[in-house]
Amino acid sequence: MSEHEVTALVIGLLLSMMVLGVPIGAAMALSAFTGIMILYGLSTAFFMVGEVAIEVGFNYELCIIPLFILMGNLATKAGMSADLYQGCARLFGGVRGALAMATILACGCFAAVSGSSLATATALGRVSLPEMKRNNYSDSLATGCVAAGGTIGVLIPPSIILVIYGVLTETSITDLFVAAVIPGLMQIVIYAATIAVVVKIWPSSAGRSHPTSFREKLAALPQISSMFILFALIIGGLYLGVFTPTEAAGFGVIFALAIGLLRRSITVSQMIEAVYSTVRTTGMIALIIFGAFLLINFFVLTRANIAIADYILSLNTSPALVLLFILLTYLILGCFLDSIGMVLLTVPVIFPIITGLGYDPVWFGIILVIVVETGMITPPLGINVFAIKSIAPEVPLGTIFRGVMPFWGADLIRLALLVAFPALTLALL
Repeated sequence: MSEHEVTALVIGLLLSMMVLGVPIGAAMALSAFTGIMILYGLSTAFFMVGEVAIEVGFNYELCIIPLFILMGNLATKAGMSADLYQGCARLFGGVRGALAMATILACGCFAAVSGSSLATATALGRVSLPEMKRNNYSDSLATGCVAAGGTIGVLIPPSIILVIYGVLTETSITDLFVAAVIPGLMQIVIYAATIAVVVKIWPSSAGRSHPTSFREKLAALPQISSMFILFALIIGGLYLGVFTPTEAAGFGVIFALAIGLLRRSITVSQMIEAVYSTVRTTGMIALIIFGAFLLINFFVLTRANIAIADYILSLNTSPALVLLFILLTYLILGCFLDSIGMVLLTVPVIFPIITGLGYDPVWFGIILVIVVETGMITPPLGINVFAIKSIAPEVPLGTIFRGVMPFWGADLIRLALLVAFPALTLALL
C-alpha cells in the first residue's frame, strides 16, 4: 500500500473507533500503531511506541499539567471554592442577578488555581446551584451560568490546553499565559453583561438579591483575596521572568497547600484524596497525549500534515476565508470531541497552515482555546453541560442547553472582536 492509502486507512480507522466510543487516546494510539506497522513493520511500530512513551514521560514542560491539577484539587479540598463564591456573592449584593454574576466572577478566580473547565464548573456548581435555587433563580439561568462559567477555566492561566498547545507547536507557554489575560477578563465582563441582559428581558429568571452594605463588601475581600494573590503572583512572576511556567506550577501547589493548612481547612485524608484525584486525571490526560504524539510521529513519517498544508496554501485562497473555515470546523468538532483530544488531534495539521498564512502562533493559540471552550457548551455533546447535569440530575438536559445559549452567543461576539482586533490579545506581550 502507498503512504497516501495507509494515511487514509489510519484516518478511517481513527474515526471508526471514535464513533464506536473507544477513548480518543486509545483510538489515536491504535490507529497510528497500525499505520506504522503496515508501512515499516511490527518491530519499527513497537520501537516507535517506546520512543514516544519516553518522549512524553520525560517531557519537562508537561510536568506543569499534574502540578496545576494538584493545585486545583488542593484548593477545592481546602474549601477555597466555597469561600470564593460567598465572597463574590457579597460583592454583588443588591444587583439583580447577583448570584449568577458572582458565579461567573468566582469561576474566573477559581480558574487561576484550576486550569480545567470541568473542575471549575463542578467545584463552583456544587456551592452555587443550591444557593441560586434557594433564591428562586430559574433552572436555565442557574445551570447555564455555571456551565458557561466553567469554560473560563480553559483560558485564564494556568490553562492545561494552552500548555499542550505550547508543547505541540513549540510556542512560549509564558507568552500564551500572558496573552490569555485580557481575553479571559473580557469573558468575565461579557458574561456578566449577558446575565444583566437576560434578567432584564426575563425578570422572573432571577430572584431579588439581598443588598449588602459597604462594610459587608469590604469584609468579603479576604474571602477572595487568596485566589487574586495567587493569580497575580503566577502571572506577575511569569511576566517579569522571575520563574518558568513549571516553577510557577510548583509554587502554586505550595501556596494552595499553605492556605489550606493556615486556615486549618484541609486534613491529611483530604490531601491524600487530592493526590489520588490528580494521579487519576493525569493518567487519563497522559494516555491522550501519548496517543496524539504517536499519531503525530506517523504524520511526520508520511508527511501527511505537510501535504495537506501545502495543498491548502497552494489554493491562493484569502487567509481570512481559510481562518473562518478552520474556526467553523472547530465549532463543529466541539459538538462531538473533548477539548484536549480535539487540540491534540488537529493542531499538527492546522498549525502549518496558520503559520503559512502569516498568523501569529500566540494569537492563534488564544483563538483556538476560545473556539474549543465554546464547543464545550455547544449541543449535542457540550461536555460542561453534562458535567452540570451530573450534579443537578433533576434539571432536564434541554433546560441546561437553553440556559447556555445566551453565553454561547456572547462567546461568538468575543471571538469576532479578538479576530478583528488581534492587538487585544497581544497587547501585554
